[in-house]
Amino acid sequence: MFFWYPKLKAMLEIVCTGNGRDMLNSKSVAMNRKFLRFGILSTGLSSVLGCLFMVVSMMDLIEVRLGSLTCGNPWALATTIPLVALSVSGFAIFISAVFYESIFDQ
Repeated sequence: MFFWYPKLKAMLEIVCTGNGRDMLNSKSVAMNRKFLRFGILSTGLSSVLGCLFMVVSMMDLIEVRLGSLTCGNPWALATTIPLVALSVSGFAIFISAVFYESIFDQ
């Protein structure tokens, strides 16, 4: 997400200012930065929640196919532990990138 956000912001500035030339005759748009930050944070939060629900449903599928996790089935544990570890690390990277883009945006 944070890779395309600066490009999108630069495109909006080019379109809104008419290539940076004539500011008076170009179409200018006033952007509310607080609303933009709220949109970025809410989009990031909804993405994380969607991925979290997907991981939970994958864990349920693992339990159905391989056996219950609470019984200590080694096959179920061997598939669930890497899934949860990789998902949590991906969530941490994504959340830190979203907060960096929304809070430290100039």
